[in-house]
Amino acid sequence: FLKAAGGSAPVDAALDAELGLLVDQPFFTVRDEAAVNDLVYVNKCLRDHFTKDYLGVAFVQGGILAVKVRGQDVGSVWFCPYDDARDQDGWSVQERVERLLLPCGADFDAFLQRLAGNPPELETVANLMVDGGFARAVPVEG
Repeated sequence: FLKAAGGSAPVDAALDAELGLLVDQPFFTVRDEAAVNDLVYVNKCLRDHFTKDYLGVAFVQGGILAVKVRGQDVGSVWFCPYDDARDQDGWSVQERVERLLLPCGADFDAFLQRLAGNPPELETVANLMVDGGFARAVPVEG
């Protein structure tokens, strides 16, 4: 999937309301050279987030998506949230994986079924953030 998609982004944003994650960025891809979306390069950079049992596949708003590639539940999808209040200094990578990763689906299809594609609530929330002065509108060119 990652090689075939070539680092493509979703057509529209998709929301997992239960986990609070927003899928709106390109997935990683397989490249001949290191790049910010190269699957191998990015995963070398994520060794403080995941054991080698997990493969990071995309940055999402709020964290990182990973697929389990070794051990039990191979193929399952997991979410590693950024700035998790449960995180503690001094934890090993193994402890972080065990305590912080949140399950998103038994496989990629199950994960995709959790998502609400381009929900209208996103625009409402975005407008409220701008109106309240918590964010600013950025025009989309193209």
